[in-house]
Amino acid sequence: MGSSPAGERKIKCDETLPTCLNCSKKHRQCRHVRLPPLKWVSSPALPFTQPTEDPAPSRPFQGDTSWAHQIATLSPRESLEYPTVVSLFTHYTTHLAPWYDLNDPHSLFTNAVPIRSLDEPILFRAILAFAASHLSRMIPTSSLDSTPVAVILHDSFLSSLISALSTITPSTQANYLAATCLLRSYEILNGDTRMAQQHLFGAFSLAVHLDIDLSTWGLAQAGFWNYLCEDITVALECRRPLHMRMMADRGMPRGMTEMEQDWGNAITWVLAELVNLQFTEHEEDGVGGGGERWECSRRELEEWKVGLPTSFEPISRASKEGNVFPSLWMLRPWYVAARQYAAVAEILLVLSKPGQALDSEGREMRVQELALQVCGLAFTNEDVPARVNAFGPLAFCGRFLRESKYRSGLRCLLRNMARQTGWNVDYILKDLYECWGESDLNS
Repeated sequence: MGSSPAGERKIKCDETLPTCLNCSKKHRQCRHVRLPPLKWVSSPALPFTQPTEDPAPSRPFQGDTSWAHQIATLSPRESLEYPTVVSLFTHYTTHLAPWYDLNDPHSLFTNAVPIRSLDEPILFRAILAFAASHLSRMIPTSSLDSTPVAVILHDSFLSSLISALSTITPSTQANYLAATCLLRSYEILNGDTRMAQQHLFGAFSLAVHLDIDLSTWGLAQAGFWNYLCEDITVALECRRPLHMRMMADRGMPRGMTEMEQDWGNAITWVLAELVNLQFTEHEEDGVGGGGERWECSRRELEEWKVGLPTSFEPISRASKEGNVFPSLWMLRPWYVAARQYAAVAEILLVLSKPGQALDSEGREMRVQELALQVCGLAFTNEDVPARVNAFGPLAFCGRFLRESKYRSGLRCLLRNMARQTGWNVDYILKDLYECWGESDLNS
């Protein structure tokens, strides 16, 4: 926002700390007026302490849960008079919203969604249901039974959304898309992503119901990119095409790299096209086709890599204690996510290259090298938003690990990430165990 002396004289402040250059040249005292930077959450610490008395409203989910039914009939602002509701709401804004702002330079799920939800009950209830579900996985199960509360809030959201779907407008589409993205995470936390996908389907219908202009930024665009990442996560876990199969018809949006995080969205688009290429034509055996589409995706990936800013390079490759994978230290969480998506995209290029077997020309060795990079990025960098985004890439790349030390390292990494994020990794581990032919997940 600039320094006060420079601002009073209408002199542009370059916001250099601790003193801007203009004030320094004039030998004036510089007083920056700047908002504190967003802190990426790297631990599952809760935004409230648990008291020892009156557990009903202050300790979420314990005791009487009638409040959960009552808020379904109240406005968001009225609901926030309940201490437990405030705890859930602030848990979202502090710990969960950054998950969705990974590639958003405007952090709209942190800055816009909470504000909009105060006047949009559907979005508000989605926030509470997701926060309640997440807390149920982060707090020791012996201290609470949270399932009824999360289900009550979830059911309240669904009934409201179903009633509203018949009247979607451009002004409500963004809110509803954001809400279904939040509830998609609710599904992932509470069950097998392969079976529970109604919110993924719901988000898809909202994403394509009205055309979204991807050349600009707003909550609808942020919801679209989050939906696409969620679809990619499940597609990589299940090795299936995306629900958004019109990607090839739309073509890759241009002018997407004005800001750093835009590079993350650009590689998300490239990866989405490659996921569809790999799994669409022969879904059962995972063999892709289409030489022209393959060549187009190869060019897009190469253009992305050539133009990528140097800031996306690792700042260090120093070993990290306990890491059996390559240590790749990155400066920002969106750098981690972008690099992982690029590695998976290259793996898919190798797998789907027409007319070549995986074991030809050292291609299998290259796939394993890229898979180790994906694992190393996740192990080295502990930012929660990047780790949440990494579950799909890890589930997919883990299948190409051949050595027992890497398989063991990935199992430990996934369990650690589950403790940190509340993510349900049981089904990822089960799939890997079956792929590796191991009789015990702890082997």
